[in-house]
Amino acid sequence: MLLAKSNGVSLSEHTKGLLKQARILFEVANFPEDLKKLIEFAIFFHDVGKVHPEFQKKVGNKVKDSLPEVPHSLFSLVFMDMRKLKGIFEKEKIKILRSAVAFHHHNDTIRSIVLNGDKENFPKAMKSLKENESLREKLLKLLQEEMKEFEEFAEYIGYSSAYLNYNGQSLRNDLIYPYAPRYYEEEKLNKLTVVLGTLMRVDHFTSYIQKENIDEPIERKPVEYGVVEKAIGERLGCNIWQFEKLKRDKNIILIAPTGAGKTEYAFLWGAGTKMFFTLPLKNQVNSIYDRAKAVFKDENVGLLHSDADLKLLNSDDVKEGERERIIELSHYLSYPVIVATGDQIFPSALRYPGYERIYATLSYSRLVIDEVQAYNPKAVACIVKLCKDISKLGGKFLLMTATLPSFVRKELENLEDLEIIDLYEEYSDTIKHRIQMVDEPMESLTDRILRSAREGKRVAVILNTVSKAQEIYKRLKEKDKDIYIEILHSRYTRKDIEMKYTGDNKDEKKKAILEEFKNPKPENEKTPKILVATQIVEASLDIDVDVLFTELAPIDALIQRMGRVARRKRKESLDLQEPNVIITKPSGVGRVYLKELLDKSLQLLKGIDYLPEIKKRDLVEGLYKELENSNSESSYIQEFKDAIKLLNAGYNEIKKDDAQKFFREILSVPVIPKSMEENFIEAIKGLGENIKYTEFKKDILANFVVDLDYRYVRNGIKADYLASHNKKLKDWLRDIYVVNYIYDKELGLVISEGLDGP
Repeated sequence: MLLAKSNGVSLSEHTKGLLKQARILFEVANFPEDLKKLIEFAIFFHDVGKVHPEFQKKVGNKVKDSLPEVPHSLFSLVFMDMRKLKGIFEKEKIKILRSAVAFHHHNDTIRSIVLNGDKENFPKAMKSLKENESLREKLLKLLQEEMKEFEEFAEYIGYSSAYLNYNGQSLRNDLIYPYAPRYYEEEKLNKLTVVLGTLMRVDHFTSYIQKENIDEPIERKPVEYGVVEKAIGERLGCNIWQFEKLKRDKNIILIAPTGAGKTEYAFLWGAGTKMFFTLPLKNQVNSIYDRAKAVFKDENVGLLHSDADLKLLNSDDVKEGERERIIELSHYLSYPVIVATGDQIFPSALRYPGYERIYATLSYSRLVIDEVQAYNPKAVACIVKLCKDISKLGGKFLLMTATLPSFVRKELENLEDLEIIDLYEEYSDTIKHRIQMVDEPMESLTDRILRSAREGKRVAVILNTVSKAQEIYKRLKEKDKDIYIEILHSRYTRKDIEMKYTGDNKDEKKKAILEEFKNPKPENEKTPKILVATQIVEASLDIDVDVLFTELAPIDALIQRMGRVARRKRKESLDLQEPNVIITKPSGVGRVYLKELLDKSLQLLKGIDYLPEIKKRDLVEGLYKELENSNSESSYIQEFKDAIKLLNAGYNEIKKDDAQKFFREILSVPVIPKSMEENFIEAIKGLGENIKYTEFKKDILANFVVDLDYRYVRNGIKADYLASHNKKLKDWLRDIYVVNYIYDKELGLVISEGLDGP
């Protein structure tokens, strides 16, 4: 028996599993017949190279034969009978098939052999096979005996042979190298992407379920449109505008005011198909995940981000034993609806080895991009490139935002099957905000903030930097200890920030922010409430307040902040006797927002009193028009344009980690504050080698680790020294730093204002 894995799974069993999963996938994917055929042939041949004697020795078979060791994916090419394949595939499709087999695994050795020509093992192995006909025939017979056990393989076996048609030096011309896209025709590369990506995905998924000895389908049937429509109607209690606006056969750019119901639109647009719903931040994703489950049902929704395990471990509605399954199946993209952070999807536009798995899945899916304005310029360039790429592959995208920069629109507006839906026209008479510009810092307005709250209003105070938020929070608390005042920013431990969102059952005073400020605000609520926060509340946080005090920020960010004010009102105008949006001098100039953006935003806002919803769109367009027409082009726009040029030129072998760094631009680094070091050491004392990482993350790291912008990890020391007694713990701590900052459970991580950022 030929083995595919060291755990005893045979080659035929493994390959049969792939074929079964591919056919399940075909029931959801709308692949043309020629691609399905290429995928099935690629599945049959992808691992036949594991007949190599050295590979069989590695996985536990006793083999006497010997050959110079070569990658099994390249050795598989030896057994593909080119003469017979030409009878069913044209030349270019054979090239795609062989390339999919060759690159379903990728490493430096494979790259070197294909691009440079290996002068060692590969030609030696080919020479040995050429001279040893009996070994060639023996290996072929072993393969055919192994595979003929299953009827599914009967049509493929005949296309295998031990006919040696090349010497190992001509691979570069025989194959399409997937990670240098600029060298190949787009149509040819797209077909390879779908075939190779599907092969990778079914291979990884089948290996997982065979290792775990479980029976799971790689794809589940999407939830029918009628079911989703009914669930949304019941959830909202009424019909909403989206029911008439859907263009489900199109790519969509949806521009609509905050609070207009874009999330429900997206759910309806994606219903009946496989759908990815992406947002910038993990907490936003967690919120939409819960909303998606209420519409699509729990068993149809997956969660994909770096701390998904913590979210699921803290969810009471997830049954014991199901958490790990949800995480794994989300990782393998197996749910009809997957809610994910952008960094899990968009870096694939950089075409790192393995990007094909994402692209192939998106080729038959619908991709929702929410809050595009919250990403940095390089990330936006990745998003734009991905939208272009998947539309050519057959997938659809919905890009929705309240504030779309004009340069993004220009990049996409010429795509085929694109519909731009601008709902601002429907809100031309709607006024929910009245603005007052105050030429003073926020600290001078604390009495006014408290006075607004005491009138029975919900008040949001949004600052540009964490340190300024901490300062304003302390001032407000000192002046009035009886009012409900809460602070929210990104620099809390994972456990503490979750507690802020969901509340603490043991401490009545620590109420959930999402509950206290939930949308809609009850009409009879008169309890004074103040939420002090940073940009973390700008996107997808479904809260509703009466008054906003905010520092000056770029206009698109300000509009997102205003979207939390009177969110419960859709098209209703408010009778505003006094301003409900007060804008003060900014902090973080140059560190958080470019001075140019702030100056031009201030200039455009001057003289505005009442702010109609439609005027918000005009302000955003005006801002970016000003920037594009300025003598010195905005570094924001220039970064975007430079990144687009780079992406269009085609990367040559960027690694996945580097692609994610490029996408994020500013990395968050997990840190342990120095003030918590002793308590952390106490917590890990006595932990044995048997502890699982998920438990360690939930019970230990969640209580001590803060995610911090890497620029503030000055002279940080790697935290692995804290666990010198335990090899496993040292490994888990190697990417975490100990930093010389103080952590306050109420305020979070404290950094002085002069150094601080968002």
